[in-house]
Amino acid sequence: MPLTSPLTLSKLCKPLNLFEPLRGSDSTSGARERAGWRCQPGRVGWPLLRMILLALVTAGSRLPIIDRAEASGVTEPFQPAKGVVVSQVYGGGGNSGAPWRNDFIELYNTGGAAVDLGGWALHYASATGTTWQRTLLTGILAPGRRYLVQQASGGGGGAPLPAPDLSGTVSLAASAGKIVLTRTSTAIASGTICPGGSEVVDRVGYGTGTACFEGAGPTPSPGSATAVTRLDRGCRDTDQNRTDFITAPPLPLNGASPALICGQPTTPTGIGLARPNPAQSGSPIVLEVAVSPGTNPSSSSLGVTVDLRSVGGVAAQPLTDDGKGADEQAGDGRYSIRHSLPAMLQAGRYGLAVTIRDGEGREGQLTIELNVVAPGPPSPILISQVYASGGNSGAIYSHDWVEVVNRGRETVSLAGWSIQYASTSAGSWSRVELDGDLPAGRYYLIRLGGGSTGSPPPVSNATGSINLSASGGTLLLTRQPGTHPAGCPVGEARADLVGYGSTASCFEGEAPADAPGATTALIRWGDGCRETNQNGADWRVDRPRPRNIDSPPADCVSYPGFAGSSGGQTPGSILIYPAYSSLSVRPQAEDSRLTLTNTSQNREVAVRLFWINGGTAATADSLIWLTPSQTVSLLASEVDPDIAGYLLAIAVDPQTGLPINFNHLVGSQYLKLESGQAGNFTAISIRAIEREPVSVDPVAMTGELIFDGNHYQRLPSRLAVSHLPGPGEGAESLVIVDRIEGSLVSGLRTIGDLHGVVYSDVESAHSFVASSTRRQWRLPITDRSPRVTPRLSTIIPASRAGWMKFARADGGAIVGVVLNRYGQGRSLHFLEFAAEAVIEFPLPAG
Repeated sequence: MPLTSPLTLSKLCKPLNLFEPLRGSDSTSGARERAGWRCQPGRVGWPLLRMILLALVTAGSRLPIIDRAEASGVTEPFQPAKGVVVSQVYGGGGNSGAPWRNDFIELYNTGGAAVDLGGWALHYASATGTTWQRTLLTGILAPGRRYLVQQASGGGGGAPLPAPDLSGTVSLAASAGKIVLTRTSTAIASGTICPGGSEVVDRVGYGTGTACFEGAGPTPSPGSATAVTRLDRGCRDTDQNRTDFITAPPLPLNGASPALICGQPTTPTGIGLARPNPAQSGSPIVLEVAVSPGTNPSSSSLGVTVDLRSVGGVAAQPLTDDGKGADEQAGDGRYSIRHSLPAMLQAGRYGLAVTIRDGEGREGQLTIELNVVAPGPPSPILISQVYASGGNSGAIYSHDWVEVVNRGRETVSLAGWSIQYASTSAGSWSRVELDGDLPAGRYYLIRLGGGSTGSPPPVSNATGSINLSASGGTLLLTRQPGTHPAGCPVGEARADLVGYGSTASCFEGEAPADAPGATTALIRWGDGCRETNQNGADWRVDRPRPRNIDSPPADCVSYPGFAGSSGGQTPGSILIYPAYSSLSVRPQAEDSRLTLTNTSQNREVAVRLFWINGGTAATADSLIWLTPSQTVSLLASEVDPDIAGYLLAIAVDPQTGLPINFNHLVGSQYLKLESGQAGNFTAISIRAIEREPVSVDPVAMTGELIFDGNHYQRLPSRLAVSHLPGPGEGAESLVIVDRIEGSLVSGLRTIGDLHGVVYSDVESAHSFVASSTRRQWRLPITDRSPRVTPRLSTIIPASRAGWMKFARADGGAIVGVVLNRYGQGRSLHFLEFAAEAVIEFPLPAG
């Protein structure tokens, strides 16, 4: 006798008194059937009923899922069981941009009695499909508790889910599909569009176009970063998918989550995660908490803090939901903060306590589990260049390629090393093996997949068939064997990592590098030498210049690093002489002697001199040659007489006349003025960082000297005068300041306003503002200059000394010296550096 009606099972249960309510308290048999009563194992008579059911199944009968309207996809009205509901569905797990690694379905017991899920099942089919996949359930679901069913992953992106109560293998669609919860484990028959009947406990059709749902229509469409979530924390159930659910960031809760009894007041709760996790010590992480406000009444004035003391932070670090910094979208209920882990943080697991408070005085607690991994030892081999448009329309090269460099001092065997590539989600990796020896400073070119457009790259040292995406991806350089598993590498597995493109989820530091194009490549600054573990800062997009093992070597050993602070003694490629002056009729009273030395013992160099008038910015241009170890001496009265200004000396290529990387120039100067001040000081040296440090415009016949810590070292922006004697000592000091920005073609910028502070010897501070329309400002230190209150002689009395600092309000580049009547001179101290300063220069004629 097959069981063809929902009443058949109740007829078997009634005589044995086996009904157990799922929800409701009506004691009549009719109400029991309507409210979703079911046979409850464990009562007297259950063994007998079980034998009857087993006999029926053995005889070939089964418990069908009744489909009353298969053709239309809409069932007749039915009364779902009121107790367990589907409270959340997420199908974007592991996709690009996904916060979680796996799909999941969350169940919630809205009733007041525990429910045995043994023999129940979850079923899934595509939006219009008729083939159903099944996940069998087990366990007891207590009142107000959740039940998290983990499903398949679309890749390796996102964080692991909280510990699931059950794991399945079903792959849910991210944007549309249908979920059916049944109190039977029997599979839904193939060909069924939308099942109904008393065995159906709940049904959720999500996303546009779904053919099976409760009520007037399916839920809104979710995506990779959103789930469909039942309103009122899962308590809303009007049998209308369209209005019972909203799309929201996925907040998976499991059986260990706090109980919530529908209708009772609740505290605010949240789900926290760390990205990346695991994370390397010394690297930044993002902490995020998705908050569910308290209810009855609803929370107001929510605030979220996290205790970061165990990982180098403060006890109550606020998280924000304002769309700034690490927070991606304001007002979405996800509170975030970016925190940099200390470089010496010990590897291990850390529990970061989070507190959520609302304006009603309620408080919720949770813990973010963070796994910290020690970084591997510094790698002598780095990825130095990436070209990802090989064979594309407009491509320069027919193949993608990756270049690596040996920045160490010794030859390295690449046996066992590999380059591996993953898409933006880091879901799976592809590998190309490397081999051979790479000498110090040499490059190694790996040719990858390509097409027919463009020219072949230079002779490669290794080949592979990987096709890189030009819009985004991640490259891993590793010395560990095998292909890396899905996910973002950390620790010793990561010799170098480069994530590029705005959609990359795996990268070093706080941001990925920019994406290259058909005519550009990703190029690591400093000829491949710079490594600050910040992809966003270590790389630029520029014209490709592939190099192999036979190319000229890099000089990473003497690479000056990222800080880029200029110094006076280290040899450089550009020298700044802060002041020169002469009187052609009385050179014995006022003149400047400048010396320039090539410290290289085997290379000659041409040096282009720009003599800059400190008032008008008019420029005189000359060229000198220096043989190895040669020093030349110049008198301003002979080279640029009767002019007061400053001098730029730039190492240039002897053939092209363009500035070059030649960090072998040093200089010094003696300046004597008719007013009595005099002094010796060294020229300010600026090191070139890039092998080709300049950018030229052949049409305009100009180029740019860029002082940004990448092309050349940075220039100072805040200066200090130490040991400043009072003006009443008869040894009047003279401060000379130069503005180092603008154009050598059309005119350098003026000094403008300088904002400064004078300090007494007991650190009493007195501010001033001085202004000049010149390019060189000469400020005698007198009782009237600079203008401070009280007068300078009161701040710094006779026989006492103070000090002074000053800067432009916009942080522009300035340099300077101080002289006095005792014949003492020195360069001003550098306190801060300009982020960038640019000087336009004329290209040499011919």
